Amino acid sequence: MQTGPAKIGAVELAMDPERLLLVVANADFARFFEQRGPAAPLVESPSLRVLVDDLAGPGEAPLQGDLIDDIFMIEGRRRAFFFHVAQSIDRAARECDASRLALFAPPAVLCSIRDGLGRETRRLLACELAVDLAGRSLEEIETNLREHCGSIDA
Repeated sequence: MQTGPAKIGAVELAMDPERLLLVVANADFARFFEQRGPAAPLVESPSLRVLVDDLAGPGEAPLQGDLIDDIFMIEGRRRAFFFHVAQSIDRAARECDASRLALFAPPAVLCSIRDGLGRETRRLLACELAVDLAGRSLEEIETNLREHCGSIDA
């Protein structure tokens, strides 16, 4: 099925060019990008963006009181957020019929999200980069993709 290197903007990857799902995340939000075919551009899917605030309940009280309780509440929200991102990646990989997955996130976030991925999605994982690029431009993301994932074998 391999027909040559996949093209992501100006980025070439030696991988199956059919469908690449790229997720760029940090502790506050995750962005999803798709590339559908060798000549297709890398396209962000705003409908798939996941925010940590999406998990806050309606009328949830602001943090206050005992510092230890606040820390546990924050950590619980973060873990729930990372699991939610992992579930969103699983769903996106199925819906877009991804043949490869690239995941960029800071080290602790990367670990937490990877741990929450389903078995089928983990098999698609072709590239990981432990860096926070979530708030960066498409050009910076493409540059990092090319520099760090350019030699992915199918």
